[in-house]
Amino acid sequence: MNKVTSLRAALRAFAKPTDTHFEAIYVGNKTKGGQDTGEKAICFLVKKKKPLNEVAEKERIPSSIGG
Repeated sequence: MNKVTSLRAALRAFAKPTDTHFEAIYVGNKTKGGQDTGEKAICFLVKKKKPLNEVAEKERIPSSIGG
């Protein structure tokens, strides 16, 4: 799966017209521990980040798509 296909898959899976969790979805650099890793990633900007244990499994964003 190429990057464009991965982005399209992410948008189809997570950017529903009625979804109010996301402010934006964009291609940017991955961050880990607040540091830019230089690795390209599909980024999801949320209104308020919650601890993982407070997010229902069906609403979680997978750590990778297609690879």
